[in-house]
Amino acid sequence: MSILIDGATYRFENRADGNRSLNVYGTSPAILSNVCLWGSDDDDICQQWVYEESATEDRGYLRCKGASNLYLDVYTGSGASTVVGYNAHVYTKSSTAFLEIEEISGGYIRIKSMYNDRYLTANQNSGGTSSGTDVNAAGNVYFYDGGLTDLSQDWLPVRLDGGTDPDPGDDALTSDVIVSKPNNTYLSQRADTTWAGFDSSYPVGNFKSSGCSAVAATMMARIMENKATITTKNLYDWGVWSVRDNFPWANWTQNKNSQLHFTYEDPATKGWSTAKGLIFDEIVNDRPVIIYLKNDTLGTSHFVVGYGLKRGASRDNLQYDQVMVYNPDPQGAVEDGTLADMMKLNIWKDFGSIRRAFTD
Repeated sequence: MSILIDGATYRFENRADGNRSLNVYGTSPAILSNVCLWGSDDDDICQQWVYEESATEDRGYLRCKGASNLYLDVYTGSGASTVVGYNAHVYTKSSTAFLEIEEISGGYIRIKSMYNDRYLTANQNSGGTSSGTDVNAAGNVYFYDGGLTDLSQDWLPVRLDGGTDPDPGDDALTSDVIVSKPNNTYLSQRADTTWAGFDSSYPVGNFKSSGCSAVAATMMARIMENKATITTKNLYDWGVWSVRDNFPWANWTQNKNSQLHFTYEDPATKGWSTAKGLIFDEIVNDRPVIIYLKNDTLGTSHFVVGYGLKRGASRDNLQYDQVMVYNPDPQGAVEDGTLADMMKLNIWKDFGSIRRAFTD
């Protein structure tokens, strides 16, 4: 299945600058106009791009919706060495406009020029200009060698309209599905009340900064037991998590004092290709899942709780933006959103694994 939908209109938001999108400079696309970043606006005709797929899956062209004869293109005319072969502009359809779409984590893509194998890149934190066509120009967009780690080559395709959706499968949901859960299920690791019962002899400050696994385990327990009074202190006393080197550490086990009627999956199921179907199965069968996110390069990680699926989700084609999750750390992202919302953050950009609740 293609990453982008043939004939659909998209706005492409840059991951390094979440407030700005791929834009043709000016009020309407004109031939040779510079392509740059600009404040995201779904209604701006200069930010609307129609994907035209070729006979080869995930290869094609991005056409300006506001000018049917103009396409995202690599500048190959005359000029400075930091412009020619690098700068992105719009021009009539040709071999230099042929692109390949590569999927990465969190619903993001990379856009590679098949003309020179360079990737669409943005200079973040500023809007661009008409004349700022150099690779160093503020707010400019250009094609550059791959492998940058500052997120400037990552783009979120926001579908605006059009195209024909691929068949999601016979199991596609016709409405949202949310697991049965008590009121007040949600817990924030940053809240004092989440750590009630722990006195000053415990490193509660570290619990607040790094207690996402303990909090995720507690939210799962509240849902599985239909009991919002279960606390992080209960799970500590029952052996689900402990303190190691002054930081909370999830054991995913239970001692003889535990009052839970389920066990946490251990070891975890790794990899999205395997986990996505299991996430679908668990939530459809009224059970939450704990989801582990990470960034191996930075050495950062996080746990969230999946509790719902959006309409259109299917087992085989489940997408990150179709999984509803509770996020224990509201300082990092919204407390109640989708898996894609969480993975917009560089520190949690990669999918890791899941843990299910077993009742047998």
